[in-house]
Amino acid sequence: MRRIVLLLIVLLPLALACGCAAAPHASGNGGRSAVIVGRLLVYRGGRPLALTRSETPLDSALYGDGALTSLTARNLDSGARFSVPISDERGWFRAALPPGAYAIGVGHYIWLFDTPARFQTPAGGGRCYVGTLGIDLFARSSLLGNWARLSGGAIPETDNAFQVLEQPGAAQRWAGQALASCSMQLLTRPAVAAR
Repeated sequence: MRRIVLLLIVLLPLALACGCAAAPHASGNGGRSAVIVGRLLVYRGGRPLALTRSETPLDSALYGDGALTSLTARNLDSGARFSVPISDERGWFRAALPPGAYAIGVGHYIWLFDTPARFQTPAGGGRCYVGTLGIDLFARSSLLGNWARLSGGAIPETDNAFQVLEQPGAAQRWAGQALASCSMQLLTRPAVAAR
């Protein structure tokens, strides 16, 4: 019991820090909100991971057959967080978000992590395609990442590899309509000089 309490004490602040904590669902299109469409692909060791259903019978028994992956869009100006549901097994999602610049946090299965992905919603509303974010979990290794790999929790952003793919035709077919582009970019971090 003490281990569970200790684990919660350690993991809860990490979950809140990475932006993956519970957030209001991004829905509706009141005011000047823009409807974004995008896709998330998660890999581990080059193998695609399921996003919407449990991967093993034990997981189904413990967690049900709901989504394994949640996405949080955090407005960089206001700090407001919006939960973006991923209900499509191929990773497609849509959400109505107020105008602004956003960062993406992800919860997958028992892991939480921030991404360097950023996108801007149009000020006048409308519908746009943000891109496809590919994530390779544990592409690199660190002490905290190895701990998270074994026990769950927050994965350092630098332990994962990220790629943005452009699939506008596939996005328009999934959405059933034409979409403008509000392309996602990966934030580049300056190299740290060795001392």
